[in-house]
Amino acid sequence: MEFPRGITDANRQTIVRERRVLQATGEAPLVTVTGVVSPLGGVSGWHQGDTGSRLWFWLVSWRVEGGPVSHRKLKVYKFGRKQTVESEAREIKRCSLVSMRAHVLAENEMDEPHALLIGLPSPTVDPDFDDVIRDLTTPIVVCHDRFGDFALDQHRTTFEGRIAWRGAGVRVSIDGESAEECGVGLVTLAAVVDNADWWHEWMKREIAPRVMEVLKEWEEPGFPAPSEEELLSALILEDISIYENGELQLFYDMGDCAGGHGAAARTTLAGEFRRFDLIG
Repeated sequence: MEFPRGITDANRQTIVRERRVLQATGEAPLVTVTGVVSPLGGVSGWHQGDTGSRLWFWLVSWRVEGGPVSHRKLKVYKFGRKQTVESEAREIKRCSLVSMRAHVLAENEMDEPHALLIGLPSPTVDPDFDDVIRDLTTPIVVCHDRFGDFALDQHRTTFEGRIAWRGAGVRVSIDGESAEECGVGLVTLAAVVDNADWWHEWMKREIAPRVMEVLKEWEEPGFPAPSEEELLSALILEDISIYENGELQLFYDMGDCAGGHGAAARTTLAGEFRRFDLIG
């Protein structure tokens, strides 16, 4: 198997593992599966190692005809031409109950049930899945005494809200699918907000120099890099993302100071720097 230049060893190993699992899945029995599509719905795209495009989605609860219901997510794939899989992905509706023919490999080295889809799923009805669909489509809002309401987004993967931060409003997203997971993230958020001044100094120490280094590399005649004072004045915290592992991503808007780019920094709650990107 050939790999693109610059691919990391870890990515290469993941691709090889996935290929082995997909090959084994294609050799698994062809069965009829009924299940509930995840709130993400159908997705299409290209992955490293692919020769064409792929369609993929998850069934959050499912069963093979005649078998028991499983609540281990089943990852479903289909490969084909770009335009075809993009069109088919739009037909996979989130939180819908479908029936399909697929090769299914429940146990494999990736520890996630896999399926290779034949044709397209069709809508169906099965009262055994009514509770699952109701849970997926019922809004979840966590009301916090200090930070207000955090609502689970339509893809059911992130709670979103807004807070006050040093006199301005900041968007916050917390990874999670349940009120309990949101509660854990809110504890992390409280620790960040309680030390807002410390994080402002952290930005000056960790983010501003990295941004300045890049902007100096981008300098062209007639387009000088901003001064340190101009950059610090422009760096405004806009988003806080809190991940399941407790790490944070802080996104800073910089207005016109960096050609419309923003700065995203990944860090731990202790301020241990993880990575930095200019986005935009």
